[in-house]
Order: sequence, then C-alpha cells, then structure tokens
Amino acid sequence: MRLLSVSVGTPRTILHSGEEVSTAIFKFPVSGSAMARRLGIDGDIQVNQQAHGGPDKPVLAFPIESYDFYEFEFGQPPSNTVISART
Repeated sequence: MRLLSVSVGTPRTILHSGEEVSTAIFKFPVSGSAMARRLGIDGDIQVNQQAHGGPDKPVLAFPIESYDFYEFEFGQPPSNTVISART
C-alpha cells in the first residue's frame, strides 16, 4: 500500500438541498508533511464529530482504485488520504 496524498479541510457554509449547512468536506492537499495525531491530521477540522473524527475515526482513507466506481456529491472524495493498493 502507498500513500499518494494527504489533504485537510476547514469549515465553510454551503447551500445543500436548499439549506445552509456547515461542512469541511472540501479537502485540499498539504504540501510537505502533515502530522497525524490521535484526533486527526493537523489543520483538518471535522464539523460533524458524531459521524467523523474522534479517537475511533480520526482520518478517512480512500483507495484511488475506487474512484471510478463512485460518484461524489461534491466533485471530490471527502477523504484525508488517498492510498493505492498497488505498490
């Protein structure tokens, strides 16, 4: 398995299904290294901490091999890391 990218996001308000909601689903690659800690990656915020984040799910990894099989609602995967099973 290879780590291809690390991304973080901060909250923003968007219009979704006619309602304003706060989300940090938009993630952007970090340049250089990023510190992964017990509660997540430095610089990344989880808005809905009941569904995301915390010590049991601090980072979401997404396999690049699955990109073609998913249609993302916001045009990108909401993941912190992109991995590849291929070496």
